[in-house]
Amino acid sequence: MYTKLTFRINSIVKRVDIAEELAQECFARLLREDISSINNPVGWLFKVGENLAYDYLRSAREIPLLEGAKTSGINFIDEVELVKEALATLTEEEQKLLLLREKGYKYKEIAQKLGIKESSVGQKLCRAQARFKKSYLKLSGGE
Repeated sequence: MYTKLTFRINSIVKRVDIAEELAQECFARLLREDISSINNPVGWLFKVGENLAYDYLRSAREIPLLEGAKTSGINFIDEVELVKEALATLTEEEQKLLLLREKGYKYKEIAQKLGIKESSVGQKLCRAQARFKKSYLKLSGGE
């Protein structure tokens, strides 16, 4: 359980040492909780872990960056603007696909919200991610 939780947190913070500390904090918080009031302890751990990871990113003013981007010297505000500009180059459907997926929606839910076939969500999402990355790298000078 610890390994899976650490892996999930590391996928957000991109630092193993921080992920390990945050995973330990999750278990410490679980021990302080009334476990009988938690319906799904595993789900609770993962949700707390994700929240701690995002809190860490906000407090450290760090955000995950795409590989290859020239971002040295770019501050948080500039980074947000780059992301907005890159999103603006995508179609409305592609923007919605990426944002819904980032919010944690499953393929079936995305398909229902956008009125598309569930079987096409994966391929459309992959294309949208590729177009976003290409646009982002071009805007950041990393191309």
